[in-house]
Amino acid sequence: MTDFPYLYTDSYAGALQRRETRQYDASFQQNIVCARAVEQAIQEHADKVRRELTEGCAQSVLARYGFKRVNYVLSNSVNVADCRDLISKDAQDWVRNT
Repeated sequence: MTDFPYLYTDSYAGALQRRETRQYDASFQQNIVCARAVEQAIQEHADKVRRELTEGCAQSVLARYGFKRVNYVLSNSVNVADCRDLISKDAQDWVRNT
């Protein structure tokens, strides 16, 4: 099993209260790098004709950042997206439960 950098899931206010801002900042920076890797993987695996992602899109990102961080980053991205009408009900339910 691969060890991945610690994923800090609490808010900055919570980190500040517990004096864990270094952990928060380090995790936040990893989240940004992970999000960019997700974007790149999507661009590299987008089948624009069929409007779907090709096989293998997620594997490289999951291998580098782990399921937990990728899941966290993706759910946060969907949560803050300004296009709710384009996001399926199933995806919105997943975000609420993540």
